[in-house]
Amino acid sequence: MAEIIRRKPYWRQTKLLMLTSLALPLALITGLAFLSERLGGLTLAMMPIGFLLGVHGVAAAAIFAVARFAIVQERIDRWHGANDDA
Repeated sequence: MAEIIRRKPYWRQTKLLMLTSLALPLALITGLAFLSERLGGLTLAMMPIGFLLGVHGVAAAAIFAVARFAIVQERIDRWHGANDDA
């Protein structure tokens, strides 16, 4: 029973980290969907800005979110003694 109680804060922190990591890419995708008409008329390097943001912006945000998740999850694992180095 005591082990189950110790696991709750670990999983609570992990779930919260996952939700916050998904928030940035999902907000960017949703925002681009609403702004795509306005951004379609503007061009940069002969390409619509909406297209460039959709392709490169979402990919960069996803990479950032995954890297941040891995770094913070490692800290959570070490704090709770669940890392592989133990």
